[in-house]
Amino acid sequence: MTIIIDRTALQNFNLRYVDSGFTIVMKLNCDLENDRYLLAIAILSSLYTGGQAFRQIHELSTAKQLLKPRMAAMLDFFGDQV
Repeated sequence: MTIIIDRTALQNFNLRYVDSGFTIVMKLNCDLENDRYLLAIAILSSLYTGGQAFRQIHELSTAKQLLKPRMAAMLDFFGDQV
């Protein structure tokens, strides 16, 4: 999994998510000085959601838990706080 942030102009950014043959491109037009917090939260929440989805798919396909239940509960709690 790779996330690429491509700065094409002062206020134009391309955010690319590249994973196993497909690419998602989001074009962002923002003043990065003012909106960098929002961009950081968007990236973190996307990674967190992807991790949750991966964990659920893994558990459903293998019938085994990836993390211990206590660790999974703590990760979910702290991840939801972001």
